Amino acid sequence: MKKLIRFKIKRQESPHKNPYWESFEVSVTESMTVLDALYLVARHPINTHGVAVRPVVWEKTASYKASDSPLMVINGRVGVPQNFMLSDLPQPIKIEPLSDFPVIKDLYVNRALVHERLKGVSAYRAFDGFGDLETPYIQKEKSELEKLMADCTRCGACLNQDQPLYSLINVLYDYKKEERLSAIMKRDGILDVDNISSSEKNCPHNLPLKMTLGFLRRESFKRFVSSIFG
Repeated sequence: MKKLIRFKIKRQESPHKNPYWESFEVSVTESMTVLDALYLVARHPINTHGVAVRPVVWEKTASYKASDSPLMVINGRVGVPQNFMLSDLPQPIKIEPLSDFPVIKDLYVNRALVHERLKGVSAYRAFDGFGDLETPYIQKEKSELEKLMADCTRCGACLNQDQPLYSLINVLYDYKKEERLSAIMKRDGILDVDNISSSEKNCPHNLPLKMTLGFLRRESFKRFVSSIFG
């Protein structure tokens, strides 16, 4: 059985334009997700005033298990839209772009900061000797904590004080471990974040960020003591 669902979507024509809200109504079934509804809006972009408008823009990807997963703020909560069932959400459903990244258009944001922060903790390595090509380092043997963090897609939902905590998982690997620990121990490094509970709550994969940060703080302290006493 279908029913009408109302959406309020925060839109923006370009990075330098002011944002505005626009409402849409679509006919959906109980089994549909926010992503399903967004595609319906994109196919028939007519707002609640009956005016045909430009289709809503967001990051489109075939699978949410990817670093470029479409992320947005849905009813105040950061997440991937295919994880939100329409039947679980009160109306109107408010959809906004991520607030910690520059908006390119509508719900589509520039997440280049994700990769810049990964580089900042040496989370990339040269790829098979092909010059400047780089790839995230992956280690075959994993600790229990690494296994818990294995679902991290580096999406950036955990951004905290401009420090995305997904980089925690990369510091866990033995590859360049000393270099990575040095990077996170610097002023404004990821060890300085204070609202870890909020960041953990924002994670669409429910990763143990608080536990991982605690582990890295202990590792950093041991490294600090070792650097003094040898």
